[in-house]
Amino acid sequence: MALYSRGIKQGDLDELRDLNVLNIGAGVTCLDFATNIDISAKADISLNLGVDPLPFEDNTVDLIYSAHTFEHVENYLGLVSEVHRVLKNGGLLLLGVPYVTLAKYNLVNPYHIHNSSEF
Repeated sequence: MALYSRGIKQGDLDELRDLNVLNIGAGVTCLDFATNIDISAKADISLNLGVDPLPFEDNTVDLIYSAHTFEHVENYLGLVSEVHRVLKNGGLLLLGVPYVTLAKYNLVNPYHIHNSSEF
């Protein structure tokens, strides 16, 4: 697992198993300690993240991990709203998005619907 190469120990993963963890936009990176959500049928829960609500009650999720997904979701603000709804008060969101610094890089990946920068 890629997490081991980043200095995360097995004991750390064992603690995560006791939490309600979502991996949004799992793609090929399914995490065995999380509920993996993606448009792919290979995920634990298959959803169109820009349209479908997350199938969890309000304030029930401890940790949400999402790496390079939000830039592909047309209605990413709707997804942000859903993340806010299900995440517990004091919960943790680990979010990675590509950072675009110059306009000439906007077309680097044609599958990115949105770009992120300091603006």
